[in-house]
Amino acid sequence: MNPSAQISPSVQITPIPTLTPTPTVTAKEKSELNIEILNSTTKAGLASQVAKLFEAEDFNKPATGNAEEKDQNITSVKIKISENVYQDEIVKILTGQYNIEPETSYLSPESENDIEITLGLDVLE
Repeated sequence: MNPSAQISPSVQITPIPTLTPTPTVTAKEKSELNIEILNSTTKAGLASQVAKLFEAEDFNKPATGNAEEKDQNITSVKIKISENVYQDEIVKILTGQYNIEPETSYLSPESENDIEITLGLDVLE
């Protein structure tokens, strides 16, 4: 090796990626939720009865009506993912009154409603 030769260190600059914060989604207050309860059974007034259970728990007064698809076997709960903090409470209200295990799924973020409940034949058992 030549004593007069110098070794120069090699420096590499690695850019640090910029982190973009994930926006936090804040759930609405219970009194601000748009809730719709639909009755798929032939029992008149069932959706209104269930709506009163939710009002008693300080939820916004649900809109009620009859489902287009009649005689669904199982009650379904659809909820926006942004309002998912209420899912357990909603199921608890329903299962506390009726011996059911509702199916749960998510609504599109563009949905007019925050929560949609369709009452099935299981509430009549």
